Amino acid sequence: MKQYLLDTDICIEIIKNNELVLDKVETVGEENCFVTDISHPI
Repeated sequence: MKQYLLDTDICIEIIKNNELVLDKVETVGEENCFVTDISHPI
């Protein structure tokens, strides 16, 4: 399966509970979605 690097804009939409983005993440699988250290909250 493909792996996805989520940019800051997508991370913000996840935090905002954007249903379209959350549905896409669910479709591809959370285990296939990654963020860089700079985007990851401390």
